[in-house]
Amino acid sequence: MRSMSKSKTKSAPRKRVTTARKLSDEMRKHSPLKKGIVTVKDEDEAFEDFNKILPRLYLGNKQAAKSATFMKEHNIKAVLNCSKERDISNYFKDSNIEYMRVPVDDSLKKKDFDLMYQLIPAIVEFIHMHVDILKENTFVHC
Repeated sequence: MRSMSKSKTKSAPRKRVTTARKLSDEMRKHSPLKKGIVTVKDEDEAFEDFNKILPRLYLGNKQAAKSATFMKEHNIKAVLNCSKERDISNYFKDSNIEYMRVPVDDSLKKKDFDLMYQLIPAIVEFIHMHVDILKENTFVHC
């Protein structure tokens, strides 16, 4: 009697590729760094001192934070300073710019995450008040 069973071959289980992974791969494939359009000599040196991330909201570094030219040209009225007092001064505190300091270190330490978590409601309120309600240009830096 002939065997009617067919031999079944199992294929290797398929790996699930996440959307984040696909996005990451696409970004790498089209990266200006990979294509040699942009070169990085010092990875600790910023490409830019600031970027406009939303209408009326800028994100930047210490160089922009202490630049009177930047503050004036972009009509900055509020600054969220995410640094300990000894790290980066509120350079224009005597002007008409309102400052809020978030006293955290630029680290991955649990204590800094915990402090940031506690301060998130005040941070969101500060940004919302200046950007959305008062329609003022706001600068966030660390």
